[in-house]
Amino acid sequence: MSTHDNNRVRRMSLKKLEPHPKQGEIYESLPLAELRALAESMRLDGQRQPVEIMPAKNKAGLPAGTVIDGHNRIAAATLLGWTHIDVVIRCDLLDADAAAVELAHINANLLRRQLHPLDKAAALKRAYEIEKSKDLMTYQQEAEAYARLCATAGLSGRHGKRLMNILSTPRAIQRAVRDGHLSIVMADRISRLPTAVQEQIMDEIMLLSTTEQIQAVVTRHIAAPTGRHRKVGDAFASLMRAVNKGLADVDGRDRPPTPKLLQDYKTTLEAAHKYFGEWLSRIQTP
Repeated sequence: MSTHDNNRVRRMSLKKLEPHPKQGEIYESLPLAELRALAESMRLDGQRQPVEIMPAKNKAGLPAGTVIDGHNRIAAATLLGWTHIDVVIRCDLLDADAAAVELAHINANLLRRQLHPLDKAAALKRAYEIEKSKDLMTYQQEAEAYARLCATAGLSGRHGKRLMNILSTPRAIQRAVRDGHLSIVMADRISRLPTAVQEQIMDEIMLLSTTEQIQAVVTRHIAAPTGRHRKVGDAFASLMRAVNKGLADVDGRDRPPTPKLLQDYKTTLEAAHKYFGEWLSRIQTP
């Protein structure tokens, strides 16, 4: 099969198509109203864009017919009762590894205007993870990769970080954002609250239906004292004082921490490594 088949549109049975294994992990299903609108458009105007699928015997080990781009078109076609759909086979991905194929799947969706910002953030986060796993990057290179991916997604770096913060919150809070009950800024503030408080907010809003009720609950919790410094400079100075005190305490000890203790604090150590490395990279050397 030649790479020229990339451009050749063919008809294929829907039964022979497989969703990409990461589709459900990264993207939410299209809301039913939007899916019906897409189906109606396809019924009236036909299928404007073919679905992109993987070739057989690909290096990534995916089944032939795995969808790279076009999951919503397939869902709309199914809703219409169609049995076949137009596809193109991505022969250029025949020898691509799993990470390269996953990036192709992500990039195909990042540029879509109708993609919800949280779905863009999930795709952005995963693409960033893949980029960092390729090579040992410096903090500057990581920052450049992040900025490039944000630009591809049409997001500013700051907005991208806010969205990725929200992805760490309980699903009920993310759903409130998707339904328009919470703004990105408000949800980002929730992401900075202790996990127990986030879960309490989730429990309180799950049975609420109006924006006013949901925002009242969130505002009450955000306004409550959390022990966090308001200014980043104050927070940084407080952290440095704690670090200096801790370093003085461990300095000169005969034995290092045990492997079990290091494992218990692995997440904290990784976060410290990330932030300290980023801050050090910002210091201008003469």
